[in-house]
Amino acid sequence: MFDWRNGRAVLVLAMMVGAPVSAWSDQAVPDTTTCLIQPFEVVELGMPVDGIVSEIAVDRGDRVEAGRVVVRLDVSLEEIEVEASLARSSNNALIDGRQARLKFLEIEADRAAQLVERSAAPERVSEEARMDVETARADLAEAVLEQRIAAIDARAAAARMERKTVRSPIMGVVTERQVDVGEFKAAGEPLVTVARIDRLRAEAFVPIAFHPDLKLDQQVTVIPEAPFEGEHAARITVIDRVFDAATGTFGIVADLPNPNLVLPAGLRCRIRFD
Repeated sequence: MFDWRNGRAVLVLAMMVGAPVSAWSDQAVPDTTTCLIQPFEVVELGMPVDGIVSEIAVDRGDRVEAGRVVVRLDVSLEEIEVEASLARSSNNALIDGRQARLKFLEIEADRAAQLVERSAAPERVSEEARMDVETARADLAEAVLEQRIAAIDARAAAARMERKTVRSPIMGVVTERQVDVGEFKAAGEPLVTVARIDRLRAEAFVPIAFHPDLKLDQQVTVIPEAPFEGEHAARITVIDRVFDAATGTFGIVADLPNPNLVLPAGLRCRIRFD
C-alpha cells in the first residue's frame, strides 16, 4: 500500500524499481500552491516600569500610526518632580548673590594689595583677602553646578515620566487590548497588541523537489480567498533551508505590499509562481 500524500508514492515506487530519487528534480515548479496571509509583524506592547494605568487611547480594531500614544500610566509623582527641578534650575538668586559677593571681595582684595604696597598693612591682610576671593569663586561655581544638576534632574524626571507612556512603534491595527484603566501592571506585562498590515506575509509550503527552482526576490502573485478578489504582486523573501521531513515540504514567505490596507491578515490564499 502506497502513501499518496505529498508525492511519497513516487519516492516509494522509485526505491522499489531502482529509479534514481533525483528524478523529482525534473518536475516544474507548481503553477500555484495554497498559502496564508499573515501580518508582516505583530508587536506586544508593554511598560518597562510598574504602574497604575491612567489612560487607554485605543481599543481592539483601531488603526494606529507609528508613534501614537496607546497607554499611559499614572505620572502624578513624576510631574511634581519635573516641576520642582525646573523651579530650582531657573532660580538665579543663589548665583546672583554669590556673584555680588565675589565682586565685592575682589575689590577688597585690590585695596588690601594697595595697602601692602604702601606698607600700610601687613602681607597677611592681602593673603587673606585673596583667599576670600578664591573661596567666593568656588562658592559661585558650586551654585552654577547646582543649577545645572537641577536641570539634569528635570530631564531625568521627564524621562521617567516618558517611560510610563507606551507608543506604537509601527503603523498597524490593534488586535488585542489586555488592560483596563485603574489596573496595576508590572513591567513587561503585555498591554496592547498591534499588527502591522500595510505590508503582509504570504506563507506557503512547497514540496522539497521544487526547492532548486525558487529564488529569493522572485516575483509571485498572491490570490486571496473570496470575497477579497484580485491578484496582488509579491516577492519571495524567505526560502527555508531546514525542511519538514514528515511532510516532504519546505516553507517560503512572500512579501506582499498592502499600502491601502485592502487586504486583511488571516486570509487563505494561493500563490502563483509567475
